[in-house]
Amino acid sequence: MRGIDELDHYELLEIARGATSGEIDRAYRLAQETYADGSLALYSIFETRDAKEIRARLDEAYRVLADPELRSTYDLEH
Repeated sequence: MRGIDELDHYELLEIARGATSGEIDRAYRLAQETYADGSLALYSIFETRDAKEIRARLDEAYRVLADPELRSTYDLEH
């Protein structure tokens, strides 16, 4: 199993490469809830520092994939 730092933006948000903007938004909101401070999904699985790093990666993935120009560049590079 690959570590979270090895996942690309699509894998991190658990969406297909052809995902619509609505699907990206929904996946990001779900991921935010999943990895939020105090989330039961994080209880005794991740340390606070790890969860913070995951949220930072999720934020970056969303920033890139939600912007059509950045997403196009990302897709070409990956």
